[in-house]
Amino acid sequence: MCSCFYLDGEGNWQFDYYLPKKDKIKTFVVENTGIRELEDSKIFKKDEEVLKRLNLDRVKITFEKAVDIVDNLKNKKYKNENVVKKIVILQNINTEIWNVTYLTSNFNILNARVDADSGKIVSEKLENVIKFKAG
Repeated sequence: MCSCFYLDGEGNWQFDYYLPKKDKIKTFVVENTGIRELEDSKIFKKDEEVLKRLNLDRVKITFEKAVDIVDNLKNKKYKNENVVKKIVILQNINTEIWNVTYLTSNFNILNARVDADSGKIVSEKLENVIKFKAG
């Protein structure tokens, strides 16, 4: 398993497994009716980049706690940002990280990475969605 993905509002968890022989991702979605398997998909990574396995033994901070940590950050530093959508990914980026992204009504994206072992915010940034427009 290389990542776990949660999109606020959908209520479903997605679990991704790396298939090294195919260099693709196999995804399973946990729904109310059971588990749905998706077709193998391409990986969003640089060609030379290696996807790392998640070590769940290193995950001490729960999903709820990670979201609370980022909520507190938003409430202290970005009070004027109203969250419209939350995206949460548990992945290994040199260590296990909760990668939390908030889309806001001001057309901003707040991204914070929370160390899944210590709960420390290892990075944060607020950027305008317009920056991501292809041009």
